[in-house]
Amino acid sequence: MDTRLALLLLLFFCVNCSNDSTDDLFIDCRYSAPEQLFSKSLPEIENHQFLVDKMTSEEILHFTDGSKLRLLQSGCDYLKQEFEFSAPSFDNQKSTAYWLENTLSLLQKLSRLGPEYITYRQWAAAIKQKSNLFELDKNIKLAEDSYVRINRANHRGDAILMLTLSEKP
Repeated sequence: MDTRLALLLLLFFCVNCSNDSTDDLFIDCRYSAPEQLFSKSLPEIENHQFLVDKMTSEEILHFTDGSKLRLLQSGCDYLKQEFEFSAPSFDNQKSTAYWLENTLSLLQKLSRLGPEYITYRQWAAAIKQKSNLFELDKNIKLAEDSYVRINRANHRGDAILMLTLSEKP
């Protein structure tokens, strides 16, 4: 066999073996691969990135007011969205009430980006209804297949709001 033909066949098999198609990963899943939710064309967003790595996506938004959102989406049979939101106005307070208030503000901010984001206003209303149940880093059941967890973190001196919306705790 010609050496060049053997190398071409080897290359063909290597490419096909290493081709880890995202669609193939979700073939037995209830949901498909995570999709981009936002875009740079939205008026309040000055920078936007979207990356997919197998079954997880990462979307990073820089808002014109100096705040930043990192959104991780995952899920095959159960969806999960993890928001990491930082804003210049955040301080490192530990009170649940402070972070709950900022969670509601974040969700309202997202819902104002356009009519396709109205769902975030509905999440805010559901969270507000059960606000007396919240503690930091505790899953709260809002409805059947709807859970939320609020937490905070510090990264390089910046306070970060961590919000998880999911179908399972």
